[in-house]
Amino acid sequence: MNAATRFNTALCRTALLAMLAYCLGETPPRIGLALLASTLVLVAWLGGRSGRPATLPRVWVNLLVLGVMVRAGAGVIGAGGQPLVSELAELLVLILTIKLFDRRTPRDEAQALTMSIFLAIGAVLTSVSILVGTLLLVFCVSAVLATMLFHIHAGAVRAREAAGAAEQRESAPSVRSRTPTAHFRRVAGTAIAGVFVLSTAAFILTPRGMFQNVLGRFGQVAGTQIGYSDEVSLGVTGAGRLGEGSTRPVMDVEVLDEQGRNIGSPFRSWRLRGSTGNAYIQGRWSQAEPSDPRSERVGPSALTELGERGNGGYRDLRFTVHRDARRLPVFAPWRPIALLTGENAEVDVLDDLTMRRTKGQEVRDYTVRVSLALGVPTTPSGYTQEFSEPIVELAREILDEAGVPFFAFDRTEQQNRLAARAIERYLQRTYQYTLDLNAPRDGEDPIEMFLFRTRQGHCEYFASAMTALCHSASIPARVVAGYLASEFSRSSGRYIVRESQAHAWVEVELAPGQWTSFDPSPAAEVAALHQPELGLFGRLRRWYEAIELRWAVSVIGFDRDRQAELFGMAQANKPGEDSGLVGVYRRLRDRLSGGDGTGGVSGLALARAIATLILVVIGLGLLVRLIRRRLALRRPRSRSGVPRGAEFYGRLLRVLDKADIPKPEDSPILSHVRRNAPRLGGQARVAEDLAALYYRARFGGRPVTDAERARAQEQVRELEAALGSGR
Repeated sequence: MNAATRFNTALCRTALLAMLAYCLGETPPRIGLALLASTLVLVAWLGGRSGRPATLPRVWVNLLVLGVMVRAGAGVIGAGGQPLVSELAELLVLILTIKLFDRRTPRDEAQALTMSIFLAIGAVLTSVSILVGTLLLVFCVSAVLATMLFHIHAGAVRAREAAGAAEQRESAPSVRSRTPTAHFRRVAGTAIAGVFVLSTAAFILTPRGMFQNVLGRFGQVAGTQIGYSDEVSLGVTGAGRLGEGSTRPVMDVEVLDEQGRNIGSPFRSWRLRGSTGNAYIQGRWSQAEPSDPRSERVGPSALTELGERGNGGYRDLRFTVHRDARRLPVFAPWRPIALLTGENAEVDVLDDLTMRRTKGQEVRDYTVRVSLALGVPTTPSGYTQEFSEPIVELAREILDEAGVPFFAFDRTEQQNRLAARAIERYLQRTYQYTLDLNAPRDGEDPIEMFLFRTRQGHCEYFASAMTALCHSASIPARVVAGYLASEFSRSSGRYIVRESQAHAWVEVELAPGQWTSFDPSPAAEVAALHQPELGLFGRLRRWYEAIELRWAVSVIGFDRDRQAELFGMAQANKPGEDSGLVGVYRRLRDRLSGGDGTGGVSGLALARAIATLILVVIGLGLLVRLIRRRLALRRPRSRSGVPRGAEFYGRLLRVLDKADIPKPEDSPILSHVRRNAPRLGGQARVAEDLAALYYRARFGGRPVTDAERARAQEQVRELEAALGSGR
């Protein structure tokens, strides 16, 4: 297998890894594009196994490139297209596939290799899943090997062009030789090890969020639509409704008691509030009287108080968001009283105690403390809305059957509770839960369609109907959109929250400022919908998700807090402290000396710090060694640039110069000797032996022995005497 064949394999492998990383990391995965690209890459690889890649006519190539450019332009300009990063990455996949069939010169192959690298960058911007991370890890190794093989291959092409194809085949050293192959593997292994050591050091020393505001809003990708939506809209039959997302995890939640013990259980679920609405207009719920939110500066140093705790206990819920961290709100059960985030941020808190990220900030890790106390008043609403007469009459019938007064001034707080419970039970027992719906008729209200015609719907219809019935009975209520965390993973001790677990329920104001949650959706149907998949496939998927959770927490979520934990510094950054490398150094110095009041660093933390320092030093050493070797390979052939023991090579060149047979700069010595064999006469064999010995020392990594060096010096003298070029 020659250099061209090896490079063809490395290039096709590198391009395929970059394509798969993007296609499988997209939302949803581009399976069709991945299969098409894989098939064409396989054809390109098979066509290049002979050493000469199969190429398409240049006219075909130009037409194909023009076609994909027009397609990409239409996708960017057209309404409803995918994000710009996805459009550009898809364009790169198609152009790279075409380029694999247009490799006529080393420059074309360099362009294909460069496009593979840019496509890998696009995959990073598209997804941070462990699958994409694994593919890119293998891609890095393949890209390093492909780059090194490209230089060897390009050099061989230039040598053939200079010396002639037929002569070059005779004079070129065989790639099958074990010594050059072993030497290449050592150099490649050193380069790959150096890259990964330096990458690990950079990863540890520059945690996530360090440079998040350096470029402002440039590069911030808008989030994609998933199962959850801030706005509850009835009458929608397409994708995007609550509960209709895929089974991909959106976040995971760990529940702790007051002593910090994990109390998660498969028998307990949590409603995670995202948004509320109490005003109904043309099938949509929104806030009737939206007030200015209060902005809270939150961070990792201490809990930020949001409300009164009351006399009851509390629970801490630790969230790790995997997707769409900029668009999603800060989720929390009712009633949140404090918030702590993994990094400094601003959060808007509304009167209904839902929370929003501000300025597009990405908050992936946060802890919400929720109160278990009952009867603690919050901001009162008292808002009710008038609905149609059929809905009012239905509310009157439900309350009459339950023996609860219909008019508000005749009811106590307890009777308000009984009324809300009667409406909840009526909906659960009378209506069918389904995700398959038809659109309302022209002029038909979606709530009336659900209550009086179809009598079936999903959670949004159940929650909307209960809210409308409560309003009709003068009971303030609001629709709540969020997630139902019910899938508990025993292996990770966390709840896995998926897109398909988006849910809607109702909060009722039983007394001024005192809200209570109700869920009118049939409990059995909702539980079945959110039931974790059983069987072997389900277990395998949960194992994979547990691994991906570790990836998200340990790699994607590696921030200043986890950096501090790695170095044994229990205290995270405080407001006003230095951040970045300077802050890490100062905190590490204080920790080691005990100047932070902790009494010094532990032995384990010191060992970690020393190990990290050793890795950095080793990585820098390997990088310096690699650079020195590359520079040494590029030095002119002179006495100072030849390997030790091969000093005879410089004298050989001088002998040939004096004999009027100078070696051109672009010609290998062995080719030059064979080309001038007639002029060398009987000494041609001696010159070839000297050139072969130099090749073994220069390119094969084999040291010249003392006996070989003495013999070479004697042969040079004989050659000098025979050519009549003595001094």
